[in-house]
Amino acid sequence: MMMFANGIQVSGVTYNESANEITFNLSWENSYAVNGPPYINDGAWVFVKYAPNGGDVWYHAQILDSTGVSGYSQYISSDDPGIMIWDASAHQGTFGSQSFTLELAPMLGAYQDFKVFATEMVYLGNGAFYAGDGASPGRFYQGNVNNPWYINSEAAIMRGSGSG
Repeated sequence: MMMFANGIQVSGVTYNESANEITFNLSWENSYAVNGPPYINDGAWVFVKYAPNGGDVWYHAQILDSTGVSGYSQYISSDDPGIMIWDASAHQGTFGSQSFTLELAPMLGAYQDFKVFATEMVYLGNGAFYAGDGASPGRFYQGNVNNPWYINSEAAIMRGSGSG
């Protein structure tokens, strides 16, 4: 079974061997950002896998740098396994297809096979927030089934295994 995270798509993957760079297009639906309290936005966590010599063992490619794209923010994690990409403007709607280029660290063997993966992530700023909407099937709720779950700390949310 194939599933998509809110329509997120990676397409047009190309590899420039002389520069050790991989380029791809990224898009997803229902993107959003609020640039004031409560400071929330979605983004894409992107990582690259490669199989040296066309083999069946896949390795994480380490990302050294990224070509900036106007209007989009990017963050490469400190251990280089991936990059977070998000729209820097306050908006709602489709994150239209944008081309990104990543510089990769030297890899093992000849590089015949690459895959670029992306999953949608959500950033929640500091402070309390509600999880869920109190109305959707399979929803989080607290007390009355129509009340979304209020989260006001980093403590574990303990739930039983029974209904509700």
